[in-house]
Amino acid sequence: MRLRICYWKLGTATVLAIASSSVAASGALNARTYIDAANELLLRDPSPRKSDPVTARWLETVTDVQGILGSGPYEASNMISLMSVCGMSVQLAARYTLEGFDQLTPLANDKVKLSAALVKLQTENAVTYQDELAGIMAFSIACMSREVAPMNEFLASLSPEQLTPIRRQGAAQMRDGIRAAILGNISLSSDVSISVENRRIIVTSLAANIDALATSLPEDFRRYLVGVMEAQPSVSDADIRRAMSHISEVLKTQGPCNGVCGI
Repeated sequence: MRLRICYWKLGTATVLAIASSSVAASGALNARTYIDAANELLLRDPSPRKSDPVTARWLETVTDVQGILGSGPYEASNMISLMSVCGMSVQLAARYTLEGFDQLTPLANDKVKLSAALVKLQTENAVTYQDELAGIMAFSIACMSREVAPMNEFLASLSPEQLTPIRRQGAAQMRDGIRAAILGNISLSSDVSISVENRRIIVTSLAANIDALATSLPEDFRRYLVGVMEAQPSVSDADIRRAMSHISEVLKTQGPCNGVCGI
């Protein structure tokens, strides 16, 4: 099974359109520290490895959930800063999973071959760079969970006239990205090409944040995810099993679909 690294990403214009009435107050969010560290990693070529002491320090910063995201709570006024951090985590994941993409340039005119080669590249990179990606993915899950409440608050504050197509589209992209991320991370829980330690990092982060994330999921999709989990082979690691059990229980018992879930 290939490791699916699925995140949402909004363009700057969409983010500003969604949150144009919000003040970019960061509160406990340490956005500047995160963005500076992420840029250090993004500027290095080829993709920097955790075995390098300097890289390890930057990775420690961009995977520090408590140090960067704090304990909240987050409000609509935090949306721009929060989306900047979460969007940067997407770029970091892409930096690693797309390492070597320039080698696919000769296939640019053959969409079928390019698509197949891209899947192969991402699958191989997900394994090669799993030690760097695990913490980045775990952070991204935590970051996405912090976005749900302020997005719901913002949507609730809008009149029907203010809920413009671009704002609706941005909220829908966020919701769909959360869906893809949860499905991808659930699927990798039994992926033996990824070490138990790295799977544990990612899946326990999902379990810790599933309560907030599940509120953005329609009920039929929650049932679908439970079915995916039940069809997966059993995992020997007790921590992963406990995390998956908790995720399943939350998905089965979460309340009605409101806010960004209903967009």
